[in-house]
Amino acid sequence: MAAEIETGNDMRPYLSDQLNYGYVRAKDQTLWGNKDYVLNAYEMHHLHLSPSGTKELLYVSFSRVDAFFLMVGDHKSFDDGTLAQAVADARVGTSYELKGILGSRQPETMSEHNRRQRRGLSTAFQVGDQVVMGALLSSAGTSPLHTMHADRITEAMQQLDVQIDEPQFGRDWFEQNGKSYPATPTFKWAIQYCDLYLVETTTSVGFPIVKWRR
Repeated sequence: MAAEIETGNDMRPYLSDQLNYGYVRAKDQTLWGNKDYVLNAYEMHHLHLSPSGTKELLYVSFSRVDAFFLMVGDHKSFDDGTLAQAVADARVGTSYELKGILGSRQPETMSEHNRRQRRGLSTAFQVGDQVVMGALLSSAGTSPLHTMHADRITEAMQQLDVQIDEPQFGRDWFEQNGKSYPATPTFKWAIQYCDLYLVETTTSVGFPIVKWRR
């Protein structure tokens, strides 16, 4: 799997084919069957070890430049506490650690954590003397990271939409990239993976406006 990622191969064949939605819609918080609970709660992808599917799953988080292999488990890891504990252990000493916060004298069990998480509530885990953020979820079942990214996209579109029809709009972008500015430019919005682009349609030149910050 590491070699596949390092080579830059398409990892989508290793994803589950049972996920129809990335998040819980409406008031459906307890029905996660076809939504990506782990991605929303822990920012972790779960990959099968072969495209044909395996019982074992590799839990991994991705940024633009690296992949962090957390653990190998299975679908039971969602709720049996092994995934939650691995996430908690990995977050000690990171920005997810709640500095100066003391843990509870009677920490909740992983079962109690999972019941709250599956209803769209964030949790915090105790690891020794440290407390770290566990699942980060909104009441809609979405990750705050995704919500904030959508907010950034909406704000950028609102700011630029009123400028797009102005004369010479975007000329500096073309010049900075060594490209000729079209005589009658026409722009449209586009999403590539998680990034927002503004594409000039007569030249098919796209400019990144908002990039996923993970």
